[in-house]
Amino acid sequence: RIGVFGTNYVAQAFIPVYRKAGFEVTAICGRTAEKTSLVADELNIAFSTTSLDEILLRSDVDLVVVIAPPDMHAEISVKALNVGKHVITQSPPGLCFSDAEKMVTA
Repeated sequence: RIGVFGTNYVAQAFIPVYRKAGFEVTAICGRTAEKTSLVADELNIAFSTTSLDEILLRSDVDLVVVIAPPDMHAEISVKALNVGKHVITQSPPGLCFSDAEKMVTA
């Protein structure tokens, strides 16, 4: 069960692919409530929010998919890993080597 971080066109393209592969997309998080709600409605995702923590604390999210701006990849990934979620991050993993290193050691 997937929680997606990001509402851009890449996220909107990948969500149907994850579903076709058998994954359930249970939640989506974006920067603005209006856009996030709109994307959630269009893609039939039950829960939408602008809060990173709300997604990470959900029991119906096992895997976090990060499709957000690169400067957010490490922050989201490290927080998700620290609460026991699995993570797939869009490339690049961070803005510098230390971002990627934080993700690997989390």
